[in-house]
Amino acid sequence: MNKKISDFFKSSTSVSEEQESSDESIITDDKPDYMSLSSDDEEPLLEEDRVREDDLGLEEGQEETAEIAERPRFAAKNRPKPYHFQEKWLKEFPFLRYSKTDNIMWCAYCKDNAGKKSTLATGVQGRFKRETLTLHSRSKSHQACRDNWLRRQQKQPSQLQRAFLQSQKTKLLEVKKKMNIAYFIAKEELPFTKFGPLVTLHHKNGAEITPTYANHQVCAQLIGVIADSMKERFANDVDKQRYISILIDGDTDISVKECEILYVRMLENGLPVNRLVGQAEVEHAHAAGVFSTVEKIFNNTGCGERWKSKVVGFGADGASVNLGKRGGVIVHLKESAGEHIIPMHCMPHRLELALLSGLKKQPTVTKVYDLLYLVWKTYHFSPKSKRELKQIGRELGVNVVNPGNVKGTRWIAHVTRSLTSFIKSPDVMTDAGQYGAIHAHMDHLAATHTSAGIQGRARKFELKLSANFYVYQCFLIIQGIKLKGTESEIDVRLTASIKHACQFVVRDMKDRFKNVLSDPDDEVVGNDATPQKALYAFNIFNHDSWPKNQRELLEYGRGEVEYLLHHFEDILERQGCNKLKALHEWSDMKLLIQINLQDKSYLDLWQIMLTKKPYCEDYKNILHLVQILLVMPISAAQCERGFSAQKRIKTDVRNSLHVSTTEDLIRIEMEGPTLESFDPTTIAEKWLSDGQRNFNIGKKRFCNFSPKLAEIGIETG
Repeated sequence: MNKKISDFFKSSTSVSEEQESSDESIITDDKPDYMSLSSDDEEPLLEEDRVREDDLGLEEGQEETAEIAERPRFAAKNRPKPYHFQEKWLKEFPFLRYSKTDNIMWCAYCKDNAGKKSTLATGVQGRFKRETLTLHSRSKSHQACRDNWLRRQQKQPSQLQRAFLQSQKTKLLEVKKKMNIAYFIAKEELPFTKFGPLVTLHHKNGAEITPTYANHQVCAQLIGVIADSMKERFANDVDKQRYISILIDGDTDISVKECEILYVRMLENGLPVNRLVGQAEVEHAHAAGVFSTVEKIFNNTGCGERWKSKVVGFGADGASVNLGKRGGVIVHLKESAGEHIIPMHCMPHRLELALLSGLKKQPTVTKVYDLLYLVWKTYHFSPKSKRELKQIGRELGVNVVNPGNVKGTRWIAHVTRSLTSFIKSPDVMTDAGQYGAIHAHMDHLAATHTSAGIQGRARKFELKLSANFYVYQCFLIIQGIKLKGTESEIDVRLTASIKHACQFVVRDMKDRFKNVLSDPDDEVVGNDATPQKALYAFNIFNHDSWPKNQRELLEYGRGEVEYLLHHFEDILERQGCNKLKALHEWSDMKLLIQINLQDKSYLDLWQIMLTKKPYCEDYKNILHLVQILLVMPISAAQCERGFSAQKRIKTDVRNSLHVSTTEDLIRIEMEGPTLESFDPTTIAEKWLSDGQRNFNIGKKRFCNFSPKLAEIGIETG
């Protein structure tokens, strides 16, 4: 009888357990410890399942049925449905596997691990629970099996593969060293034929480098790969810009090729910078040919036609082929990119032309130029005269410097330096300085030289110096060099000459700068009112000229902002600018700057507004106009610097350099990082992956590199 009662309670408890766990919605991962699996995946019995006969409270001989009737806890219940396997578990648990035929699930990680004895390792059939999978995935034994399984899935390279990988690593190090040498050659403007000797020098100093492909052709190819990577980064930078301006200039190189150089003015970290786009040979020197060359340069860089949707300004010198109103490059650019583009004549060029045009109207100033040119010519082509001049200077206590040339230059600074070196003295009214040494030397030549021709030229030169001493002071005043002395100490006739020269210069500058200095509403501006009015309106962003009164400040510049928003309407809409919000932001931004940022300089202020939060977000619409302002091409001097680099690179002994090779050298020399910060790893990996050259490292015995005589100093594109 006791045995039957125990069996009954065990069966009743089992039924109750299955019914309680049938509802999956009440099962959570926070189950008590007695419901979790043990280390060998056997479910422990509940404490109440372990019923002893003494706990039932039955007396000996009592009927089972009577006791059962008195205990409603063990009333008969419907048998629960068995647990079914959920297909979604396969996605949730990557280690889970299931067989529909056998109706069994198991852990793939643990099953493949020899010696693992667990329920999921051998397989679970019928009773499928989600918390069983969850607890199993968290167990340390399962995680160890998972790591072993993943480790076995990774294919270990064979001995041949390991040798190949080591060879590739050796090749990479070799190419990196040679790229560093090639980059040094380009950065220092050395000929390509120095590549082989430098490789030899590195090997002599103990570096692990071989002479494979150590010639000037490979040096040019490595430099081209480095320049191409810089072009790719530049194209990506242009794509990120909202607004850009372009600057162009033309020149003829040493090989008598007419080339056009192109720069882009854009913003980097809130500051305007000029970046080289490229250089190309011009097929036809007319406006259509120059514009076609500009498009070709952009295409070669990888920018395609995307730059046309960003351009807002065009800068060049005063040549009619560039800024001609009827058929210049600017006309073709506006037809292709939009009428909003503002053309700008380079300010340094315009200033030089204005000054020279005004000074030519004054005869005494022309004499100054002629005399200074004669001084330069005398000592530039005669080493003997230069030695005698320095000897006289030592006797007079004057440190003589080489006289400068005032003709054939484009910048006012050249003339200023020439005059400064000619009259080099703290006080030109009492001490003539180098001028006195030159005067004494001419007097010496006129008295002692045996040649009648040199005596006559020196005597004439001495007379001119004596007669025009104050003329030099006059020209120095025009150049802005402050002279000591009062007007009474200067000859009255030359005082009138000074006034006349200044009047001519001021008048000519007003004529050339009228579009910038005058109000576009005035009649003096003429047909240039449309683009120049937009340029004139940008003056409102000069915070130093804002009114101090806040009421006046609120209305200040509103009309100009409306005009700018209308003038650049098309490109502003393409770049996501809201014109209505821009007007509201203009008023708020003025108050913010006047209260908090009035002490900042012009560039520092707008850099803060464009790059710092929350300013760049709160005033993002009005700052579109600030970005356009900052990329306006005020000066094309960067183009002149590019041509200066070209003259240093493409010399008489390197006149066969191709235009594209010259462009690569200019790009690296002017815009490349320093040799210490240059990292060729990415470029070298690309070189090897593309299979451009097969560097058979180590297959040739190292020997001294001896370039051919014809290759010394001679380069090929």
